[in-house]
Amino acid sequence: MAIRKTNVSLNSIWRKITRARRLIEKANEEFKAIYGDSYFGLVSSYNLNQLVEKAKDRLIGFAVYRVLEKYGITNIKVEDKDVLELSEGDFDEEKIEEYMVEKYVKNADEIAFSQMLHRIVYLLPVLPKPATSKDILNGRKLILRVRWDVWDKNLTHESIGAIRTLEKIIKVVLGGERASTVSDMGIAEMIKSFRTIMKPYNQARTYEINNDYIEKIRIYKNGKLEITFKMRRYAYKIAKTLTLEDNEPDVLSFSK
Repeated sequence: MAIRKTNVSLNSIWRKITRARRLIEKANEEFKAIYGDSYFGLVSSYNLNQLVEKAKDRLIGFAVYRVLEKYGITNIKVEDKDVLELSEGDFDEEKIEEYMVEKYVKNADEIAFSQMLHRIVYLLPVLPKPATSKDILNGRKLILRVRWDVWDKNLTHESIGAIRTLEKIIKVVLGGERASTVSDMGIAEMIKSFRTIMKPYNQARTYEINNDYIEKIRIYKNGKLEITFKMRRYAYKIAKTLTLEDNEPDVLSFSK
């Protein structure tokens, strides 16, 4: 979401909305005074309330975004239940920031990493029992899976997103970067770009990678995703992390 830099107070905007609401309510009263109670008014109370609540929800979204942007946090999704809690009562940008700092900013890295591990499950193989590191590790290779879109034979949106999340996890675990601010390596975008311009999409293809951790990746027609790391210990460490077998301090304690 691209937002133009501005110092305009969202509280000021909300006050204008509430004033507009009162003006419309007053206009309705004057209209009914002329034509009687048989008319519901120029704007129904239901429609007016819906418009105001929708505007309030949008302001809450922008207020939340402002807080995350202020603290440089890029990898956290605010939970729906928290957005719902923020929507209770009157809109107040300062109170929203206080809530966000206490609930998310103070533990931003831990929350971001936890959310990443939740999303990465999409790449783990489906087995009768939860996958272990032995199920996905083969020397320097990590064996995962992706899904193809039934219609255009491209990787699904979820697969691309999960690969992007995996890139971030690798940089956090192996490079010590902060989970709340880490960026991806551009691998998912490269795959997406190639499979947009090349047909047939679902043919096996190897992608040579030139970064500190990965040598190459290969995606097979059956959905197998094979990632070859530059060192065996890299693959081992990531496999342990993805299957939640590694709770050592150096994995879950992030650089500040």
